[in-house]
Amino acid sequence: YRPLFLLMEQVSKIPGAARVFSVISYGEAQYVPTAHNGDGTSSRDQAERIQSARAWKSMQTRGYNEQNTPHGPAGAEFGSGGLFGMLAPYFLASGAVSLGKANAPLLRQDPRIIFVPRVSAFCAVVYLAGLLTNPNYLVPDIPAVKVGWASPSFLTASQRGGDAYLTRHAKFQRQATEVGIDLGQLPPKLSPHEFPGVMPVFDQLVGALPTLGAS
Repeated sequence: YRPLFLLMEQVSKIPGAARVFSVISYGEAQYVPTAHNGDGTSSRDQAERIQSARAWKSMQTRGYNEQNTPHGPAGAEFGSGGLFGMLAPYFLASGAVSLGKANAPLLRQDPRIIFVPRVSAFCAVVYLAGLLTNPNYLVPDIPAVKVGWASPSFLTASQRGGDAYLTRHAKFQRQATEVGIDLGQLPPKLSPHEFPGVMPVFDQLVGALPTLGAS
């Protein structure tokens, strides 16, 4: 999926993002676009379903419901998946903060569309931009991106540097080594200053949404 990761960097205009996305995909999905955590009986599947249920419950306190997000309940039971291991409810809401619920392109979709690589890539780019631009999150270096992938709350001032933060920070560095990516060749931190916005990213990465089962 190297060409896709390079396209994600090109579209997002975030220098160095391609290799960061590669490490994240390796860690979250072993580069398997149909990776799914939540469709089995393992402890991880169960944990991911708990997390997706919590995500949907949290979204409901912010105005998401079965009218504007008809597959929200399915997302709550889905867990996480796709190339980047995104929780299904948050995946569906990609872009809603910037565009509003009426215009968010995935909000009315079946969560299984997460298995389409370019759709998953769109979500990952928007999520990364959100981590880098939110003033409440501290992302001082590239491994901190992986920390925020687990939970943005770990990037807040109160949790930065805690055990959860340090464990995920070290894990990203280890996984980068495993896939042969030298973090020293990347910028010290990722810059979102030229990020073009949600819809330009969607148009270039996805265009028209595919139907399930299409390539």
